[in-house]
Amino acid sequence: MGSDLSIDVERLQTAIAHWLSHETQRAVFVTDPQFRLVVWNQWMEAHSGLQAGDVLGPPLFELYPEAAARGIRDYYEGALEGAVTLLSHAFHRFLIALPPTNLELAAAEMPQTAHIGPLTLDGSVVGTISIIDDVSDRLATEHALRKQIEAQRRARATAEQALQVIERNASAQAKMIDDMLDMARIVSGKLRLEMKTVDFVSIVLVAVDVIMPSADARKIAVRTHLDPKTPMIVGDPDRLQQVIVNLLSNAVKFTDVGGSIEVRLDISDNEAWLVVKDTGRGIDGAFLPHVF
Repeated sequence: MGSDLSIDVERLQTAIAHWLSHETQRAVFVTDPQFRLVVWNQWMEAHSGLQAGDVLGPPLFELYPEAAARGIRDYYEGALEGAVTLLSHAFHRFLIALPPTNLELAAAEMPQTAHIGPLTLDGSVVGTISIIDDVSDRLATEHALRKQIEAQRRARATAEQALQVIERNASAQAKMIDDMLDMARIVSGKLRLEMKTVDFVSIVLVAVDVIMPSADARKIAVRTHLDPKTPMIVGDPDRLQQVIVNLLSNAVKFTDVGGSIEVRLDISDNEAWLVVKDTGRGIDGAFLPHVF
């Protein structure tokens, strides 16, 4: 029974060695304590272009001196002391320079993650073993996903912008209809005013807030000079706000980019005076009698 078990173990060891050398889809190479290569599997032959018969014997860092220049030798020194090192692509990019396998990544070298560890026998370190994984396909998939997510984000932003345009157009149409109805009521004498005691300063400030986004977009400075002593007045707050918003909107519309608008509320002889001045071109004096 013991003899049969010994034969099975030997066959398993042979099968494992064969798998590591010929069948695994990752790089495996082994060095002795002087970092001379003693195992160079078929994956390494296929991706390095170097056959095992050409690399076994010389030290690893004679074949890949750039690895030593990048500090990789320190990890192998650590492996001889029993340390295990995992190299991520994010921090190290690759263990040893190999040709790229995915040209879409536009990388000069194959992107890799790697494992460097001690090779032990009977509790003693007899060499090092290195395993490399090609992460090109993973990176390509991540890149494609990022592009897809970015495209979805842009699509959402475009849809939100379109909804905002639709909402603004609907608001503008509703306002146009309200203005037309108000005009019809005025002409027919049926316009109703809801007279109340109102804070005129607050109504003016609300109207200024309404037009500020449009003014900011055109880089128009809006300056307010509102007399804090302005008393309460009697009026229809909705109609007052509508009139002031229309007045300020026209000021924004006909003031050049970078201009300014002054909104002044004064008290004179127990009357409140709202004055709006802007730096726009204004209306030709000869045409004024036809406007007002």
